Amino acid sequence: FIRIGVGCNHQYNGQAAVRIEVQDSGIGLKEDMLDQLFTEFTQADTTSTREHGGTGLGLAISKKLVNLMGGELGVESEFGKGSVFWIEAHWPLAQELEPDSHPEDNQTEEASEITFRQDTRVLLVEDILPNQLIARRLLQNLGVRVDVAVNGREAVNAVRSTAYDLVFMDCRMPVMDGYEATRKIRQLEQDADAKRALPIIALTANASSDDRVRCEHAGMNDVVTKPFTREDLSQSLQRWLS
Repeated sequence: FIRIGVGCNHQYNGQAAVRIEVQDSGIGLKEDMLDQLFTEFTQADTTSTREHGGTGLGLAISKKLVNLMGGELGVESEFGKGSVFWIEAHWPLAQELEPDSHPEDNQTEEASEITFRQDTRVLLVEDILPNQLIARRLLQNLGVRVDVAVNGREAVNAVRSTAYDLVFMDCRMPVMDGYEATRKIRQLEQDADAKRALPIIALTANASSDDRVRCEHAGMNDVVTKPFTREDLSQSLQRWLS
């Protein structure tokens, strides 16, 4: 099971002390792994990458983001009994809008920047559930219709049966990674003598020049690095679909 809890310990000087906990009933962590868990490219079990996915970057990035907000991120775990990851931070209380504020004006301004069709259909290929939820919400806020595949094999099958305008493809996934899935999609296009190549945008936390070359050789058109923003996705859509 997974249990999520949010609590406000106290309010002071216009701020709220908030604690967020995520508890799971998984395999837990050995004590000697706790100190290394928030180090980049570190995983509790390096043999599980192909089974469960991931690069060992998620917790390191999360810790940096929490620290930038002046908070703390930690973990309590017992091997064989699960873990509790927690965040503690102070956030400002919401302020009431001034009577002359018109938030709809900002929405209109943002909408005017969008230059791709609002019936655009996108395939999001991502195996990590939180990443799926974030990317899907950002794309839907841009007015895009989104389907989700959790690995490369599902992505290939989806492209075979549905006409998409663009694919956002995670690179590292179980079952079939994004590189192999892209190569298979390009082969499908070649076999069908397609007149238009489907834009495939890599989603990756690895932004080195070697990684970009690997994406290009696999047949991907562009790269969006994680963690990405709404603007990053919007720019990709405009670049390839405007």
